[in-house]
Amino acid sequence: MKTPTLVLLIIFGSICIAQSKDNSNQFGVGVQVSTPIIGLSAIYKVTPAIGVQGILGFISTLKFYGLKGNYYFESGSPYKPYVFAMFGSASYKILDESESIFTFGAGGGAEYVSNNWGLSADIGYGSFKFDKINTSVSSIIVGAGIHYYIF
Repeated sequence: MKTPTLVLLIIFGSICIAQSKDNSNQFGVGVQVSTPIIGLSAIYKVTPAIGVQGILGFISTLKFYGLKGNYYFESGSPYKPYVFAMFGSASYKILDESESIFTFGAGGGAEYVSNNWGLSADIGYGSFKFDKINTSVSSIIVGAGIHYYIF
């Protein structure tokens, strides 16, 4: 599972380095929950309308590495509605059994930013399938996050 993490860090780092730091609330770190995963998150707003979010999540024996792209709509208020597309890699290890798979999702939500703190909530559709344990999930995903914007 070192490869997905390295790829995400390279993509995320390249985007951060390539952009200027003249907008406020561009880069934040925090916690993201997207059912059933909870994990650490970093979000970078490439422009006021486009954000990229990396998520490293876990629950019990399930691990998730994901990248989420957000498109923010200008609302003229601290509430910013957005749509998102997400993809990633999920893996598990139970006793001698392990598997890694591709996951994806899409949906919409809103973020509220005040005093460098961002609160977000979203709802969407996600899907994954583990062949070895014959488990497939395609359902509504509900998410929430809290981030502190460093710059």
